[in-house]
Amino acid sequence: MDKGFIIKDGILTGYEGEESALAIPEGVTEIGEGAFSFCKNLEEITIPASVKRIGSSAFAYCDKLEKVVFKGDPKDIDVQGRRFLGLALRRGDGGQDIKRHLP
Repeated sequence: MDKGFIIKDGILTGYEGEESALAIPEGVTEIGEGAFSFCKNLEEITIPASVKRIGSSAFAYCDKLEKVVFKGDPKDIDVQGRRFLGLALRRGDGGQDIKRHLP
């Protein structure tokens, strides 16, 4: 476990912590189903370019989550479910805000 992240074989399966801003470690390839569910303090998360899949309900009940920063192109990520609906998504390369919702 690294800084509260629970990671096995490149899959982030959970987080045990109280931080409001997190950066997922480079090398993680998948954010598992429900990985950040009920992280009540989470306001901002940075997702590295190595992530290629986000599981359903990965951010369920993260009521304070307002900002998701992608270090890569979010169009390259297979998103299961609708965890980012309604958020202003921003690419980590300084790109403009993404106005559309991910599937």
